[in-house]
Amino acid sequence: MCFVLLRQGTNPGQLVTALDEVRKTSLPAEKAAQFAYHMLPLADLNHERSGMAPRPVLYALIAVGLLLVFASCINYINLATAQALQRAQEVGVRKVVGSSQFQLIRQFMLETLMLTVFAVVISLMLTQMAMPLVNQTLAKQVDMLHPAISILDLLRPISLQWFLILIAGVVLLAGLYPAWVLSRFNPTQALAGQLTIRNVGGFTIRRTLITGQFVLSQLFLIVVLVITAQLKHMQRVDWGFRHENKLTVWLSPPNPIPYSQLSQSWLQLPGVTSVTYASDPPASPYNRPTPFSFHISSKPEPFETRLRAADEHYLSAFGLTLVAGRNFQSADTTAQEVLVNETLVRQLGVSPGTVIDKRMRLKDADGIIVGVVKDFRSGDLHQPIMPVTIVHDLGHTTMAVLTLSPAHPQTTSKAIEKVWDEIMPHQVYKADHLDELLGSFLDMERLLAGFVQAFALIAMAMSCLGLYGLVTFMADGRAREIGVRRVLGARTVQLLWIFGREFGRLIIIGFLIAAPLGWWLTGSWLQQYAHRITSGVWPLAATLGITALITALTVLGHALKAAMQSPVKYFRGQ
Repeated sequence: MCFVLLRQGTNPGQLVTALDEVRKTSLPAEKAAQFAYHMLPLADLNHERSGMAPRPVLYALIAVGLLLVFASCINYINLATAQALQRAQEVGVRKVVGSSQFQLIRQFMLETLMLTVFAVVISLMLTQMAMPLVNQTLAKQVDMLHPAISILDLLRPISLQWFLILIAGVVLLAGLYPAWVLSRFNPTQALAGQLTIRNVGGFTIRRTLITGQFVLSQLFLIVVLVITAQLKHMQRVDWGFRHENKLTVWLSPPNPIPYSQLSQSWLQLPGVTSVTYASDPPASPYNRPTPFSFHISSKPEPFETRLRAADEHYLSAFGLTLVAGRNFQSADTTAQEVLVNETLVRQLGVSPGTVIDKRMRLKDADGIIVGVVKDFRSGDLHQPIMPVTIVHDLGHTTMAVLTLSPAHPQTTSKAIEKVWDEIMPHQVYKADHLDELLGSFLDMERLLAGFVQAFALIAMAMSCLGLYGLVTFMADGRAREIGVRRVLGARTVQLLWIFGREFGRLIIIGFLIAAPLGWWLTGSWLQQYAHRITSGVWPLAATLGITALITALTVLGHALKAAMQSPVKYFRGQ
């Protein structure tokens, strides 16, 4: 990288133009057509190099958090206003003794503030308890040595400012409307018990709010189901090579490595069936593209290849199959023999047999193609199978891959380390299981699935609270109707249908909004994977069924209680 300090007031576009002229005048015409200089502000560079999450993902997490906070405010409004009649006499007494509407609003807002502060304290405690898991995940995802995020980071001025604004917003949004409704009660009607549900606010706005919660919860359910299915699909993928019971021991170049001595000593251990040296396993996160030229061409090919350095035991250790040609010969000490995969041959537009013994120039070095290997996955599942070249170059290997027998003794791992310590006592021994390395390809998907599952659980829990508030409001608002129907002989099932019809309508409306939005979001997300599930209607049907079941379980108890209540009580209450 080259860091450039612009003069004050200079337009960055001038530098772009100047760099383009440098490219044209300083590079040969062929290279000038292939290369370009890219300018990036330092702030953006710092952000890109500081983590794996792009800004749209971070903004999406912020938006989701705000949506969940907004949904919780809706629940508080619904529950507070649904139970407002229970505080009617308290309001009447306070107004009789001289309390003004402003004083009542201030009292109810103070109650909301106390509840919010209590919730903040609990949430901070839960957050701090979760921080070890978060820091451990960050250490794996972004290679941070000692991540130490804690709630104390909120004490930073900018963080504290936004956090206090959030708390104030929650208090105002959740508490103002219920406080205003309660403070408007007529004291005479309140003390005489003549207030009705109409004095507490309209029913239409509650339906709208609950429908919004249904949209949110069903959207999360759709996303959860699709991400979970994609994750399971990726876990069952065929990598195209054997990766079970493989132990990778990391070498320490550029220190001299006694390859033969290590291999012979390890192969004498019980449980070790093969040893091979390589720069990477067949599938690796380090897949930098490398330009090359094929046969007599002096120009680079229009596509690039991924390199692997390996010895002659690489194919047999990983179960890779030759479709043409032969394997490396141990007598080749010049690192000229190379193997290519089927995808590379296919993109060259030739058949596997015709590339054998043809020249291939890589990194200013000539090689001879001696074989074509059946395709295997060289990277994560976001990418299709890429062109791969395996070079017979022991000097550039960075790991020893030991194949263990399925029933190897428990002492095998210790014995492998002991051999290392005896032969290379001054080098640190570090080993990993290959399956764990392959599993790291799915870490981001697992993290995303965990986030979405947690969000969905919170959204469904809040929807249940909102449903409880709405069914309470419905039971009070339609009390006379329920009483009349009961007197006229309506059965309990028929009375329950009053509630079921209402909530069924809200579920369907929420589903009609959430379904196309979820279909579009999950479809767009799946496009990044070359190996992905096919979209179907089952996530939508499952979401609708789960939502209906959870809604029924939430409202059934309260609705049943309202339906079986004595009609005399309803008429007296009205």
